[in-house]
Amino acid sequence: MNLSQAFRKAIESAGLENISKKSFWNIVKDLCPVENNSSFLWEIMVERGFIDNFLDLKDSEFEIEQFISRICYNTGLSYDKVMYILHEFRLGVLSAFYGINPRHNSSCSIRQIFSENREQWNIRTKELGDGIIIAKLDGKYGVLSLKGEILPFKYRGATKFSQGLGCYNDGINTGFINIMGNIEIDINQLGLDNISSIGPFENGIAKLHGHNHKIGYLSINGNKTECIYDDELNHSYGSLTIISKDGLKGLMNQECQIIVEPQFSQILSKEDSCFLLGKDTMQKWSIISYNGEILKTNFENPAIIDVDLIQDIRVFRSSVRYKYFNCKLRDLVDFSVDYATTKKFPFLIHANHGLYYFISSNGIINDAGYEKAFPFCSDYSWVKVGFLWFRINKEGEVIQNMDGIDVLSSEINGLILRRNLQTSLMEVYDSEHNTIIKEIPDSQNTLLKENRFTIGSTNYVWTYGRLISSEKPIMQKSRRSTYTLLICNENDAYYELIIKGKNYGLFHKINRDDTFQYIITMANGIEVICYKTNDGLEYMYNIILKTFSSNFKNVFFLQHLTEPKAIIVEIEDDCWALLDSSFNIVAQWDYIEPTRNLNYFRISSKNKYGLITYDGTILISPKYDSLVYFKSVMD
Repeated sequence: MNLSQAFRKAIESAGLENISKKSFWNIVKDLCPVENNSSFLWEIMVERGFIDNFLDLKDSEFEIEQFISRICYNTGLSYDKVMYILHEFRLGVLSAFYGINPRHNSSCSIRQIFSENREQWNIRTKELGDGIIIAKLDGKYGVLSLKGEILPFKYRGATKFSQGLGCYNDGINTGFINIMGNIEIDINQLGLDNISSIGPFENGIAKLHGHNHKIGYLSINGNKTECIYDDELNHSYGSLTIISKDGLKGLMNQECQIIVEPQFSQILSKEDSCFLLGKDTMQKWSIISYNGEILKTNFENPAIIDVDLIQDIRVFRSSVRYKYFNCKLRDLVDFSVDYATTKKFPFLIHANHGLYYFISSNGIINDAGYEKAFPFCSDYSWVKVGFLWFRINKEGEVIQNMDGIDVLSSEINGLILRRNLQTSLMEVYDSEHNTIIKEIPDSQNTLLKENRFTIGSTNYVWTYGRLISSEKPIMQKSRRSTYTLLICNENDAYYELIIKGKNYGLFHKINRDDTFQYIITMANGIEVICYKTNDGLEYMYNIILKTFSSNFKNVFFLQHLTEPKAIIVEIEDDCWALLDSSFNIVAQWDYIEPTRNLNYFRISSKNKYGLITYDGTILISPKYDSLVYFKSVMD
């Protein structure tokens, strides 16, 4: 990162409105790799106000030369060093951040140029707060905001903006530009030959597609590799990118430095903790650090199950052995295991010799183990030792104990399901307040299987810390809804809906043999059920209004969105509609699809594209050859 890039980063991270001048200049210095032997020069120039005074100079060679001479006279510093750092600083203000040519503005002071363009930058940034749109019109690309045109339609090629930059080709120049349209990375000056196209930045790295059907990489700081790597899906983990050459994989950092040459057949990773490098010619796995050092080898079947833990599964003829390591590669535990759950941390294993153990990043919570234990579903779990049950926290400390009972479920929201061995009653027990919420008689021989059981003619489900009962068979639970939903069968035509233990009454299908698809919660809290008929049509039911929609060819994307504000349906070929939760049509176009923002939908009409809101309001008329919406210039 040179001083010009550092200046831009400092403005983005610190903001000029809420920071003192001296603090700001020091941020620039910290971001810029000022040579050690010149660092004191920067400190002196900031301390004595030279940097700040420099902004008031007219941008002419004579004034700048006189200014440098005065600094040298007053400080005894080298003319060349002062000129170097001021020259870089001037480029940082004018070129990198705004793309301004100082020669065209020589009548203005640098401060004036900076101030005027800073205001333009702030306006542009605010305008793109609701998203940025890359569109194509009459064969040329441009950039839109929801309010209007940002960059003119003059580009032959364009990528999405990522990390504040997008790659654009205007027919003469190719480079990564900022949201003001100014080039920050000039591809023409990088000496890149044999390049057919350039991709957007992902994780600080852009792909360079060569005419040889290979790819290279470009860092956001302008470093690059040759186009010698396989063009396949490459994943980024933390600060590293997996690269591939001749079918073998290696690792590259964000400076485009290869820290592990391609030599492994597979690579696995999770989050930002460590890497599991895939099988080599010995069919073993290795672990590598972020600086390229291979830390441990000879794993057989590893997985990173937590940010702090690595698991190596070794399968033997008569058993499976799970061996655990922390990220410092210290062995934690080595068991033959017939049961293991890693959904919650610390996680639970059941050893072949019959005992249960909890594993944390520091090892086993209790070396002696437990006769029975439930996974942590909250901050507490219940374990059995002898005839007693104990409530423990994640450090293994005993919070509470009980005698004469048998715990039947994990603790959820402070509640467990237990059996009283003295009364034979099944009880919903509040662990926090030491109270019994509900009792169920005649349950001495009842077994809890998959959180469901039946006593007499009553069916029960234990879910989310609630015991829900029904005289009818419980048929469905919906995971797509915000709430806990259970559907009880009533002669296969009518259903009873229960939300968080509250009965919402009966609702029915239009036809007896219609298939229940899912229930989803709309953004306004309305619950909508989707069905499919025998002939493949789909329709919906509004639980609150108790109304049906019409039949549609497709209820599109509803099930893939979290709390959508509208429903997309296909009415017939080349005719799509946007519905509200009451199934009223609010918009109708040739095609409608969601964007990354639930407020906006992309539309098409006669192969032209535009944008509407969830209530059907047209934001951008369908007149563009292509249109892609992104939530942010940092996507």
